[in-house]
Amino acid sequence: MSDRFEEIRKKIEKSNVYETKNGYKYFVYPFKGLTPIDPKELNYLAKVIAKKISKDIDFIFTFETDGIFIASLVSFLLNKPLLCAKKFHYNLVNPIKLTQKTGYYKRDLFFSLNGCDSRKVAIIDCIHSTGGSIKGALEVFKKLKIEVAGIYVIINKINYNDKSFLKKIKNKFFAIYDVKIINDKASAYRSKFF
Repeated sequence: MSDRFEEIRKKIEKSNVYETKNGYKYFVYPFKGLTPIDPKELNYLAKVIAKKISKDIDFIFTFETDGIFIASLVSFLLNKPLLCAKKFHYNLVNPIKLTQKTGYYKRDLFFSLNGCDSRKVAIIDCIHSTGGSIKGALEVFKKLKIEVAGIYVIINKINYNDKSFLKKIKNKFFAIYDVKIINDKASAYRSKFF
């Protein structure tokens, strides 16, 4: 692996870890934008993901808020439209609702295809944990008859993985790092889904 891969791995391992009220162990993703993001690191991650995505996709899809940074760069690299589900409907024309259930909250997100005839999408997110966000997106795209070419994440947080769900999507799932919270510390290594 490259020096950049290792730099980012170490940065992940230095992330602050805390527990939510319901017992979910959370670590502060270093590319969240709460602290300055190194553009070279973000660019490296975007290039790794962009290389894995089929060039025949119609658009890239992500979730508000943490997925926006990486999905924007991948969209730019591949010259593909970007669509982001957000927590307010903004009186969109024909809004589509997606229910996002994470390890610590549930919310409705909205987006619109605005008449676009899109048949194939790549889903990008920063972290996959319980699978709630991805499951919600897969359900919506199935109803819309839009093929999901792949699911691409920077981090697969294995503490809370739904193993049967991952087994179901494993041929379409890509992650750069697997991260496990051990004794309130993040341990990161090359993902088995790389």
